[in-house]
Amino acid sequence: MVYKKWYGTNLIKKLDEMENLYYESFNEKLFEIDPENIQNFINTIKENINNRYNVQNIGFAEYDRKNQNGKPKSILNNFYTKYLSDIYGGAEIIDSKKHHKTEEGMNNFSYKDNIQNVLAKDLEAIETGLILYKSDENNDIKYQAGGKYIDILAIDKDGNYVVIEIDYGKGYETKIGEVLRNKNWIERNIAKAGEKVRGIIISNEITEDLMMACINLSEIELYEYEIFVKIKRKQAS
Repeated sequence: MVYKKWYGTNLIKKLDEMENLYYESFNEKLFEIDPENIQNFINTIKENINNRYNVQNIGFAEYDRKNQNGKPKSILNNFYTKYLSDIYGGAEIIDSKKHHKTEEGMNNFSYKDNIQNVLAKDLEAIETGLILYKSDENNDIKYQAGGKYIDILAIDKDGNYVVIEIDYGKGYETKIGEVLRNKNWIERNIAKAGEKVRGIIISNEITEDLMMACINLSEIELYEYEIFVKIKRKQAS
C-alpha cells in the first residue's frame, strides 16, 4: 500500500522514470534482461543501487532521495530482484474495460514477447470466447502469414478469425498497416466462404492519433493494457 500511494495511477510513468535515470547513472538497462544470466543481472542491480552515490552521474540517487526517501531503491532491491529470481508470479494485465485480470510469470515486463505469452494463455482477458488458432502447420503463438508474422491469431466464439497485433511504439501508421495487411492475407489464404476476419490492436497507450486513424475502420478494435507488479509477502518459518 505504501508503494501504491507513491506511484498512484502512474505506474508505467514511474517505471519509465526509474529506467531512464538508472540508465543515465549506470549505463545499463533496468528492464532488459538475459534469463540465462539472471543472477549476475540481479547482483549488478543490487551493487549499483547500493552504491548509487558513488558514480559520476547521481541522477538515480537524487531521484531516489526525492521520492519519499528511497521508494525506487526499495522497490528494485526488495521486490524487483526477487521477482526476477523467482521468474514466475507477479505480472498482471488488466483490461481497462472489463477489469479482467490474468496473471503469468514474465521474465521482463518491457518486452512484447512476454505480453504475447500472457495474453495467448488467457485470451478471454480480451474477449469472451476467444481462443488461440492452431493448425498442423503452426502451433506457435505467432502465426506465419506469407513471410510476415501475426502476433496472435485467434478464433472468436462465432468461428471468425481475429488478427491481434501488439503495439510497442512503432507508430500508429505502421501498426495499422500491419493489421490490415495480415487481416487481408488471412481472408485470402485461410478464411473460407462466410468466415469473417477482423483485427485488434493492443497497446500500452491508445493515442488520439491512433483513435483518429481508426474512426472509419470498423473491422479494427483498440485495446489498452496496463501492467502491475503484484507483491506477495512470505513469512519465514
